[in-house]
Amino acid sequence: MIRKTLSVIAVALAVGVLSNLITRWEMGDPSPATKETVLAELRGSDPYAHALLRDSSEAEQILQEFKDTKNVQAFEKHIGTVAEQIGLPALRKADDETAIRAAKRYKDLFETLAKLDRAACAAFMSDEGASKVVQKPEVKPVYYLLSDALLVAYESGKSGTLKSTLDPDTAMSILTDHLSILETDEVDIANPTQCETFIKIYDVDRVPEDVRATYSRYVIAGAPG
Repeated sequence: MIRKTLSVIAVALAVGVLSNLITRWEMGDPSPATKETVLAELRGSDPYAHALLRDSSEAEQILQEFKDTKNVQAFEKHIGTVAEQIGLPALRKADDETAIRAAKRYKDLFETLAKLDRAACAAFMSDEGASKVVQKPEVKPVYYLLSDALLVAYESGKSGTLKSTLDPDTAMSILTDHLSILETDEVDIANPTQCETFIKIYDVDRVPEDVRATYSRYVIAGAPG
């Protein structure tokens, strides 16, 4: 479930930004479909996605394909792949402070979704619903703060060193003993109570202080492999 969350979060608002670009181009906007144009659009709305594309060695190829096909779904998959290749490895090396802050921003997002609509988490976790959910006025600024926190953690991790990771038993102990999450909570992401589960997962203030940063890196970047 955490892996699915991480995959979605890297592209949710970026898809909306690219859809808007396509509409403008189709209406005659003369802005060129270049890397610089797309990066400029992303910078002010989805800082983390902007950084991933900026740093990707495949950015020009990805954008050329997007220019030729205007296929947002393909672009979404490409950014997800870039996140797997360079984003998550950097987040696993993020310093303690930035990792903890990013985890708390995840909690803020899911609390916002829970207040908005109990089914919003299921929509957010679907392959096509995330970009629509984060465009909502109540959600968009909260998502931006999360994206910005992920950017800061990502930048700290790019020059960071390998950090200790949680072994499966310790991770499960934290989830069950400290965060009151049942193993069955992970079975059905379409369950309308999933917002509450995600809020618990990212409630890092309830995690023992000696493993809080390690746990935070785990929930913002997943386990290696």
